[in-house]
Amino acid sequence: MNSSTLESLNKILSPDRIRDNLAIKISEILTETIEDPSIKCEAEIEVDPAIVALFIKTKRKALSSNYFRKIFFKTKLEINFYIYALMLVDKLLSNKSINLTHQNAENIYYACLLISIKILSDKIRDNETYAEYSKLTLKVMNQMEYSILTLLNFETFLSEKLFLHYEEYILEILD
Repeated sequence: MNSSTLESLNKILSPDRIRDNLAIKISEILTETIEDPSIKCEAEIEVDPAIVALFIKTKRKALSSNYFRKIFFKTKLEINFYIYALMLVDKLLSNKSINLTHQNAENIYYACLLISIKILSDKIRDNETYAEYSKLTLKVMNQMEYSILTLLNFETFLSEKLFLHYEEYILEILD
């Protein structure tokens, strides 16, 4: 982690304020990704329509940073968990596994966040707690997690170099 930049942020902002700013930025990044036509996949991988339907929340026309704020406030994780989740979303998109839309981005990101917690943390709450945070049923939360892992072929490793690149970018835009 770029400790000097993060230390500077911590001196200026409280952890809750950093998470709040990060929630806004991640919402903006996902919105930009959704609106970028070059990122749409041409179904290189056959995805079960039931998996696609699982992530659709509503007929939304835009993402809400309030959703991310609520989740970040409830989970109270360190910044690296949120970054790793964003990296997993990007990996899904680069694998051409699924298209990100206004209707599915929040649930896809949340499932990736759950996976990042399980990869990076020694202290893991049960899925029921995370389902409650997102107002999903435990069954749906478990299905979403398994679906993301399946779409990633259970390949969740991301290099430290790539992580540092993402972290540097996120810290820059938070500054």
